[in-house]
Amino acid sequence: MKLAQMSGEELTKLLASDAPAPGGGSAAALEGALGAALAAMVCGLTAGIARIYGLDSPLFTLSLVVACIVMYDATGVRRAAGEHAKLLNQLLFSDPEKLTPSQKALKEFLGHTPLEVLAGAALGILIGCIMPV
Repeated sequence: MKLAQMSGEELTKLLASDAPAPGGGSAAALEGALGAALAAMVCGLTAGIARIYGLDSPLFTLSLVVACIVMYDATGVRRAAGEHAKLLNQLLFSDPEKLTPSQKALKEFLGHTPLEVLAGAALGILIGCIMPV
């Protein structure tokens, strides 16, 4: 069955399953694309504000701070949470006798690679600079 034909409940079960690539890897591709898209959006906004209001504008400063926070969160905080989940899974599953049937592994792939975010940021700045004002 194609992903587009699934109900929300079926899709959620598939994505939460232990399959190595649920949805044929499309969910993982989407996750990677979201980090780059978000970085592109905030960097494009910041570049556009710089062009219109100048680099000495308080609006530019605010936009730059928001862009830095968004990109830091995408690469740093969420990635660290994924690393913590990996360690917790190792601890949790090190003694299978203590496991209950309802215990599942934590999601380990959180956040985005710095390269994904950097590519999105570069694209956003490029688009923010070449779009007509």
